[in-house]
Amino acid sequence: MMLPRPPFYLAVASLIFFILATAGCDSEEIDIHPDAATDVAGDVGDNEVDPYDIASGPLEVGYARVAAPWRVGAKPGQVGTSATDEMESELMSRLAELVPIVNGGLPPAEMLEQMTQWNLEVFEEELEATEHGEYARLFEPGLGIEQPPDVKALVIRRGDLKTAVVRADIYLMHEFIHRRVATLVEAQTGLGRDEIFLAGTHNHSAAQPSHPSPGVWSLADGFDPRHFVYITHKIADALLAADADLQPARLRAMRTQYDEVQFNIIGPSTIEMAPETGADAERETIFVGYPRDYFDADLDLLYFDTADEPHEPIALVFSLGMHPESLPSGHGLISGDFPLHTEKHLRRRLDIPAMWLPGTLGDIEPDRAENNEDHNFWRHSFGALHQLSHTLADGVEAAFTEMLDDPSIEPELEPIFRNATVDIGGTDDFPLPTTAYLMGIRIPSPRVLHGSSLIRLHATRLGDALLLGIPAEVTTDLSFNIKSRLGTDYDEVHQGYIFPENPDWVAQRVAQNFSTTTAAPDHRAPFPIVTSMVNGYMGYIVSRWEYENREHYRMNMTSHGPDTADHVARHLVELVDAMMGGAPMEVDYPDWLEDDLAGVDELMDYFEGLEEEIVGLSRQIPAADDESIAAVLAGPQRLDADAIDDRLATIPAVTLHWAGATADSPPPTVIVERADGDDWHPITRGPDLATHLLYDGQQTWQARWFPAYDPVEVLPDDELRFRVAGTFRSDEPGSTDGHPIWDPDGADQHYELTSQPFTLDELQF
Repeated sequence: MMLPRPPFYLAVASLIFFILATAGCDSEEIDIHPDAATDVAGDVGDNEVDPYDIASGPLEVGYARVAAPWRVGAKPGQVGTSATDEMESELMSRLAELVPIVNGGLPPAEMLEQMTQWNLEVFEEELEATEHGEYARLFEPGLGIEQPPDVKALVIRRGDLKTAVVRADIYLMHEFIHRRVATLVEAQTGLGRDEIFLAGTHNHSAAQPSHPSPGVWSLADGFDPRHFVYITHKIADALLAADADLQPARLRAMRTQYDEVQFNIIGPSTIEMAPETGADAERETIFVGYPRDYFDADLDLLYFDTADEPHEPIALVFSLGMHPESLPSGHGLISGDFPLHTEKHLRRRLDIPAMWLPGTLGDIEPDRAENNEDHNFWRHSFGALHQLSHTLADGVEAAFTEMLDDPSIEPELEPIFRNATVDIGGTDDFPLPTTAYLMGIRIPSPRVLHGSSLIRLHATRLGDALLLGIPAEVTTDLSFNIKSRLGTDYDEVHQGYIFPENPDWVAQRVAQNFSTTTAAPDHRAPFPIVTSMVNGYMGYIVSRWEYENREHYRMNMTSHGPDTADHVARHLVELVDAMMGGAPMEVDYPDWLEDDLAGVDELMDYFEGLEEEIVGLSRQIPAADDESIAAVLAGPQRLDADAIDDRLATIPAVTLHWAGATADSPPPTVIVERADGDDWHPITRGPDLATHLLYDGQQTWQARWFPAYDPVEVLPDDELRFRVAGTFRSDEPGSTDGHPIWDPDGADQHYELTSQPFTLDELQF
């Protein structure tokens, strides 16, 4: 989440201070010092991580991909559309309800219970306010879809041990999404929360109205219960399909460096600061932040193929840290941004399914022409996205080729395979997660940004690779520290970046960022892979020095105070040691944790009950006007670049307008076909980067095909046509097999239409 605090919160400040004054409260009065409590209720148990026996038997892997486009009209992630006039008043009203709860001096147990009840009441209000055809709540509706998000899942098994590695193309992961997915698949697969390593891409242009915590609604839109059910089932579908695809497999792993397209968004700056506190302390000018070229450039690859000859590819998993934020604000289209496009290019080039895991992304962005003057990618355009994704695919493809050509990287049939998770509480000073992002004062944030008060850490060892899941936006210094404590190729613990121009006392402060415990030598791995946004979201994690030297929104969103980074790193070391055969891990908890988890159970019961409510809403979707469905209204015709909003494109397109279904139906597929004698063959299938799908809200649809973006070369005199395939809600229940949630009565009908043939010459391209 790379934007500063939204401007409307400045207007809210007076309201907050009024509430604080009338309540006579102070957040510092909350007594939340932890007591030792390892025997807690719920799924945490005694939280001892017992070492697994080394997994026996051959490696088996299954892979699946499930498209998750959601509905046109939804707000695309953080940057897609602007706020409505009603958003400020709506959020001010919600804040007025929240402030007395989270900052009212209540004991933690009582505060958490009141927050739980507040959430349940808001969810019910949002459910009652749900209207057919409307998929944006606090923001203007999205214009359509560029590249539909999806879910990719790997299920991995050796003997009795089975885990899953999943990446869902969503803006923010949430603990409640993780919990609900586990509930949906555990009975059929044996995969529970402890076995599902679930990462969100942090794509800033993917729909996210499913976020149950109000702290995100000002960026990603209010809570839509339909999307929560939709995305959890899509993730579950991918897991079920991957589990059904298990087959004997081999693994190769490799690490290389890639620094072609990134830059550090924080950058360097100077402040006046004294080495010691006190009125007489002499202040000095020092550098803070980081150089633009300081970032974690590790590119890690895991390649799975079949064990039996001929060895067929199963999946290529690669990890690289960078914020998916290449599109400009207000662009209006749901998009997969560069992670999904890079995966797609690799699939096309290598004929291998590719899956991006989000690495260190808390301070790494697409370059803004600062490290490379030819790479102006940050929040730029769809054209920049086109160049960026191809450049990234070039780097991953080159690394993959290098891995296959390296005789020292031999495929493993029985790699080391371990898995462990642990839920830890907060630091001694901040046992409750807190944030100053929303109100300018630090407030407790369970249910506001987080699910529970816990931090779930996840470690999965696969051969030479060690996946390390953290529910946050991990910054470069923390990533380097974790790798230096768990990797085999490090001689000392990384404490943080030091500007060479700074005085010695700054270096001494940076040296206090982290403790120095490391994993036992035989428990370390060659390739520790730090993964952001896994199993939940707790904000950013900056180092102690970055937390203390100045105020900034990453510091405000570091949820457990200045010791958060070391707290997470130290517990990851303990988790890996325990997983690899060391001493069992024990964690102390505050005495109010049972109340916290009881509230989580209440909320999860509510989400389970949503299924029936959404089925009821689906039954009430009105039928479309089937007499006008599939009628071509205009085109194919040329649309010049100067007639297109430059946020969407700066090159001409071929357009087609037609009458289709309402937004309550899944978005249609648009295919451009080329004539070959009497036959027609598809050359591109959208929506995607080359074929945007737009909707005006009145059953009128538009396809925009950009030949310049299409990977298939088209000659000026090639005979082409559009073909569109979609569904609409009819007034004839029982006419199709239907879907148990989205079309329970089987009333959805399919439609197709074909345009008149055309050539690019005829349209003067």
